[in-house]
Amino acid sequence: MWDIQATGRSVRMTARGIIILTGVSGVGKSTLAARLAADLKAPFVEADDHHLPTSIAKMAKGIPLGDADRWPWLDAVVAAANAAAAGGGVVIACSALKRIYRDHLAERCLTPSIFIHLHAPRKVVAGRLAARDAHFFDASLLDSQMDTLEMPGHDEIYRLIDARPDLDSVYDSIRKALS
Repeated sequence: MWDIQATGRSVRMTARGIIILTGVSGVGKSTLAARLAADLKAPFVEADDHHLPTSIAKMAKGIPLGDADRWPWLDAVVAAANAAAAGGGVVIACSALKRIYRDHLAERCLTPSIFIHLHAPRKVVAGRLAARDAHFFDASLLDSQMDTLEMPGHDEIYRLIDARPDLDSVYDSIRKALS
């Protein structure tokens, strides 16, 4: 396992902690977070699994979620992360598009967290969404997510990863950023 020892923007990984992959839908969060969790032999929390049924129905109809929809979801993600992290580290895939959402996760998770923000241009993400099957997220919501996205600030503990290349290259960048 690993430990996230965070001081300012400096991060050292040793034995436990929470790694949260963030970004818009279709950027590769879930695939990469699941792979990272498997490689680290850590639990994986998929934030999409914690949406309320009403939120899933909204997104399936192309209706963007508002803050009121997201707070119960974020609380459920925190609860799942804290339960999973009781035995060590955990890896989470969660859009956490706004600073207040990332702050909420960081403040309420019981162990230190680092955010791995996956970023790619709209055109790249749109192509991935078009190729994706059987997901409740309506691709028409991408513009809403891009408009909502607040890039991590200089005072947040994060690593920015270019998600344009193929998944293996992006994964290698994540591993390098965590080493």
